[in-house]
Amino acid sequence: MALKCPTVDKGEIYCIREVDFISNTPTGYVKLGKTKRDTAQRLKEHQTGNPRQETAEFVLYTDMMSSLEKYLHYHFANDCVNSEWFVIDTPRVMSDVAPLIQSLAAEHTLVRPAFDEWKAQSKTICNGNTITATAAHQTLHATYLQQYELYKKAEALMGIANLELKSMIGTSDGIENMVYLVTTEQIPFSSKAFLASLATQSDRDKCHKTETKVLPEAPKIAGELALSKIDPALNARLKTLEKAYEANKPDMSNVAQPALPVTTALINLHGACLSSKKEFKEAEWALQKTTAELVSMLKDNLEIQDIITWDRQQVTKPKFEKEWAKKHFSTQYHAHEGTPFTKIFRVNIDDGKKYP
Repeated sequence: MALKCPTVDKGEIYCIREVDFISNTPTGYVKLGKTKRDTAQRLKEHQTGNPRQETAEFVLYTDMMSSLEKYLHYHFANDCVNSEWFVIDTPRVMSDVAPLIQSLAAEHTLVRPAFDEWKAQSKTICNGNTITATAAHQTLHATYLQQYELYKKAEALMGIANLELKSMIGTSDGIENMVYLVTTEQIPFSSKAFLASLATQSDRDKCHKTETKVLPEAPKIAGELALSKIDPALNARLKTLEKAYEANKPDMSNVAQPALPVTTALINLHGACLSSKKEFKEAEWALQKTTAELVSMLKDNLEIQDIITWDRQQVTKPKFEKEWAKKHFSTQYHAHEGTPFTKIFRVNIDDGKKYP
């Protein structure tokens, strides 16, 4: 399945450095972030409550700030200490980070029209026409398929690295400063039984809103192979880890146990997770650009024969809204709720290194 169009938004990418007020010494921490407004205003907001002064080391306006920011976070994942903060000194910001921002920003200026076209077509009903493929279409399609294989391999390697680390949790409540079990409170609710208990269709309509979308959200590219065909050994390794993790994944009994302490072996596994993000993002970005070119060639047509198909149709359907149901029919709603319970919502791998 082809990728969905990334966010297309203009704004500033900045590198903000913390500087000690008293010694006037720059810290090793730099924030790689974005803003639709002015970076100077962003600095004022960040400064509130911060015991260190913040100063902008590098700022650049770009046509696709969200895409660029995410790329930076993946590219420098091994240097992340927490969220958008990275351990990168000023010389390296100027030698590594700033040139990468400039290069990507220049690239965004060139490819932005194709991404705009992609975004527009995702909201447009296709006209049903088929275009005969030209040599240019076929060349671009061949490039796409090569990039797709690299993307699927990078995605699998990232998945393997994540599973190898998460599998180390065992019966513990995660790993200190590295892997966290996130719980959620849930109340079972039977919407089917609730709706059946309402007296009229008019009552049931009060619990729904009408949604209109253009679907599917992404085009279909001919020739995409499953990972099992692209790299059978890599696929087998991934499936084995997925099966083992599913059989022993954490549950609520883990929460009662202490988190595992950080060890050298766990640091190495965490480092592999962070390192895998760079290769994945590089492969994803290459594939996104080629997909945008293919969609730009397709425009509002149904397909380029044997290359890309996007049968976009307007779909309108009712969507059940719990809050509306609770508001209009509180008694019936609560009658169809079950006993509240807590479950593991997800297992988070920290995106920064919070250990020596």
